[in-house]
Amino acid sequence: MEVATDPLAVLGRVFGTTRASGAEQRGAIVEAVVAGGDAVVLLPTGAGKSSCHQVPAVMTARAGLPGPHWWSRR
Repeated sequence: MEVATDPLAVLGRVFGTTRASGAEQRGAIVEAVVAGGDAVVLLPTGAGKSSCHQVPAVMTARAGLPGPHWWSRR
């Protein structure tokens, strides 16, 4: 399996978009996760949280594990 190295290419090929509003902020998150780090991401609705776990999962062929927002409300 070929592993992608460009997050924008993954957005286009897998998700059908190259739109990346807020790309600088999410890019840093994606880079950290692809490098093997952990991330806790708190972004407002519509800011692209899903791409912060979906793109690294596609790029590294590993699973991403998002936690539901209500975990923080305990």
